[in-house]
Amino acid sequence: MLTVPDKVTIQLTDSDGQPARLDKVLVGIKTFATHKNDIYLSPFLSDKDGRIEITKKDIQDTTDNFISYGIMDYSSLESANPNVEIYLWAAEELDRYIAYWSKLLKSKESKDYENDPLFRTINGQQRETLFQQFRDIA
Repeated sequence: MLTVPDKVTIQLTDSDGQPARLDKVLVGIKTFATHKNDIYLSPFLSDKDGRIEITKKDIQDTTDNFISYGIMDYSSLESANPNVEIYLWAAEELDRYIAYWSKLLKSKESKDYENDPLFRTINGQQRETLFQQFRDIA
């Protein structure tokens, strides 16, 4: 059973173990389901000092958003295995993410984004949260 901590702090470091001052590095957290499907939580961004602070609320909000997409069937986050994987987004993932969200932002005024399967299942606040996350990254 997965216990979600009150806060997770990640410090990016260089090869010597010294803090790396890397702004806007994206990381994700992969949970491993005991049944049904794994849950991927992201994006979490580093600040100018290379630190990423993730609160329990951030994790829960991200989980709620992910599950609300309704793409697959998921169990609760707490039912996942206690081990998680923290991963960096690769350049290819970032390129796909930026292209996808850039297209959605351009279509936002015309409401074309409403034809996207992701946006059919989420409410207005969730949609705005996702748009804001993208603006923060770009």
